Amino acid sequence: MKNLRFSIIEDDKYFRLTLREILADFGIIEEAKDLSEAQEKLKNNVYDVVLTDIELGTENGVDLIPLIRKNHEHCLVVSSHEADDIIEKTYERGARHFLSKNQRIVTGK
Repeated sequence: MKNLRFSIIEDDKYFRLTLREILADFGIIEEAKDLSEAQEKLKNNVYDVVLTDIELGTENGVDLIPLIRKNHEHCLVVSSHEADDIIEKTYERGARHFLSKNQRIVTGK
C-alpha cells in the first residue's frame, strides 16, 4: 500500500489525536491547529488528503478549501456543524466529503 500524506487541520487537540490514531497506519501525518499554521503547511507541502475543521477557534476553515483543492488531491471537511447551508458551502468551495463529528468514533485499539 502506498504511504499517503495527510494533513489534519483541527484546533481541538483531542480530536486531532483521535484522527492521527485512526490514520497512522496509512501514511505520514502532519497537523495544524489554526488557520495561519495550516496556510503555511499547505503552501510548503503536498498532501494526498487534507482533513479540515470548519471552526478553527475564531477562524473559518471553509476559507481554506480553495487553497487545499488548488494543490492537494482530496479535501475532507470534519465538523460538528450540520446545517445544510454550511455543508453545501463546503462542497461549493471544493470539498470532496463532509464528515460529522457528532458521530461516535470507536477505534479497535
